[in-house]
Amino acid sequence: MRTKNGFGLLALSLVAFSNLGLPENRRPSQTSSSVVRASICGNRLGTSFGPYYDKKQGYYLLGDVDGLGKPMIASLILCPDFKPLKSYGARRDEITQKTLPLLREGKGVNIGDSPYQVRQKIGQPPHETRYNRISKIRTYIYGGKIDLKVDGEMQSGWDYTATYTFHREKLWSIEYHAEMHIPEGYDEMGNRLPEDEDW
Repeated sequence: MRTKNGFGLLALSLVAFSNLGLPENRRPSQTSSSVVRASICGNRLGTSFGPYYDKKQGYYLLGDVDGLGKPMIASLILCPDFKPLKSYGARRDEITQKTLPLLREGKGVNIGDSPYQVRQKIGQPPHETRYNRISKIRTYIYGGKIDLKVDGEMQSGWDYTATYTFHREKLWSIEYHAEMHIPEGYDEMGNRLPEDEDW
């Protein structure tokens, strides 16, 4: 698991919207309908925990905060497959057996919901991948800006994406990512860097 580091009293404004590496033609637009409450199973984006596994429901839940580099990134994922969690450094020997509450996110979207039900709850997705007849997969991607509490401190101006993946037209996984870019002239603690002096 990545460790938390570099989160002090930070309240910096975002200077760029990188959409976490999404290609230009796939970047979700920022619309009022895309605003979601960044929590899954009662756990908020911006906390590091897990991975948890609910054996009865067959789902993993992981919260990750990567403060070791720039930009700082927070992630939250609910998925029945362990493989996606490996990209966050999760290991099987770290899994904690835990009964998860209802498999839902903060706006009431539930695992098992249809694409229509998701649209009814959080609006039309700014980006949608077409239904793949072979893999039976469809994906909705929402984007926007949020204020996020990380390690107990409120920070402003995070860009985020919320990805809802459907399998056989039923919601299969939910994944949040939030990314903060540090303005030029500041360090990762939010302190202004000294200006170069002319000698």
